Amino acid sequence: MQQLLNRLLSAWQRTFHFLTTTPQGRWVAAGLVVLIIAAIARRFVLRVFRRPQEVTLVDPLRVVDLGTQPLAPEGRDGLKVRNLPARLGVVAIAPLGRVSLPLDGEIPALLDGLVPGLGKFFDLDKPLVRHWPNQVSVGGFANNLALHLQVPGKDLGETPWCLVAGKTKWADGLLLVTLGLAANRPNRLGVVRLEDETDWMQALQIAAATES
Repeated sequence: MQQLLNRLLSAWQRTFHFLTTTPQGRWVAAGLVVLIIAAIARRFVLRVFRRPQEVTLVDPLRVVDLGTQPLAPEGRDGLKVRNLPARLGVVAIAPLGRVSLPLDGEIPALLDGLVPGLGKFFDLDKPLVRHWPNQVSVGGFANNLALHLQVPGKDLGETPWCLVAGKTKWADGLLLVTLGLAANRPNRLGVVRLEDETDWMQALQIAAATES
């Protein structure tokens, strides 16, 4: 072992002497320095200009392909969104602050609190229900839902679907609610954001009698 160390030390001394005292050695040393600097510079440039990793905000467990869901039945106008006959396809709810989410059996009462008579469409249309964690604003919740409720490959405003997002009182707090509604033809409604709780009755219209 000692002999091996002595040989390595001797080889290093000869190499150092060659690099520092001979013309050829100086050229070799300069070339090594250039290569080291180039390698460090290349690593720095790649780190600065490399493409950032994509960060996805989409939760696969909450994604709904609206293109696979039924549209509004022909001839039924009991439920309308902005005066366009529609089917209730998705109900998404999230707490705004510390409030418990309603159970599925309580959702008809929640919907009736938005617009009287809307609750009966929960049984009639059998919409998908999605629960979200705590949110901070109607606009943020609507944007979140627009990432999860889509017709793949199409802008929502090019499809029969639209999202209506707003807030409502529930128990001792506020809930954020986003409804996915389908007409029977494409429309330009896209994402409708409601600023006030009373705006639900302006966005949605319920007929006195409903045809199945």
